[in-house]
Amino acid sequence: MKGQIAQIEGKYQKYDAPAMCRPGKNLPVLGVNAVLTAPAQAGAQSVESRLMPSESPLPVLDLAHLSAMTGGDAELSQEVIGIFREQAQIWSRLLDPLSEARQWADAAHTLKGASLGIGALKLAAACERAEKAGRAETPPSPAHASVLISEIKDALGETLEAAARAAYDLASAAKRSAS
Repeated sequence: MKGQIAQIEGKYQKYDAPAMCRPGKNLPVLGVNAVLTAPAQAGAQSVESRLMPSESPLPVLDLAHLSAMTGGDAELSQEVIGIFREQAQIWSRLLDPLSEARQWADAAHTLKGASLGIGALKLAAACERAEKAGRAETPPSPAHASVLISEIKDALGETLEAAARAAYDLASAAKRSAS
């Protein structure tokens, strides 16, 4: 994905993820991981602004990112997807707009981290918006919380579908190469 930003030696640099995922390329995986999973500081850029230009929609599942995070290992990619699916099942249960804002903000924060690990950038952005609202001095109204949590659940549904397709494709490719 062109235009993504990596933090390498303390500086943000643009890189071309598909080009970086070609065999023989040195991947700045630790740098990418640092910028994607770094906690947001006061005044820091959001996940959306750190990763994509504002006119580009965020991808549901960035397979180039997943490949970069797993070093192109299809089996490891499948395992990471499986872990994400388990995390999503556990933490999505805590996304209740009628519960304390801190509770669903914590769940959104955890889902954000899990989604960034697989390249689910649209979900990460929705989680970040809810997390910020839930941790604000004045928590959102139940109606606003419902909207924020609905956005997470919608993005989570899309992400789980995309993750299931990706896991299937990875398994199918492994079977074809084994035969």
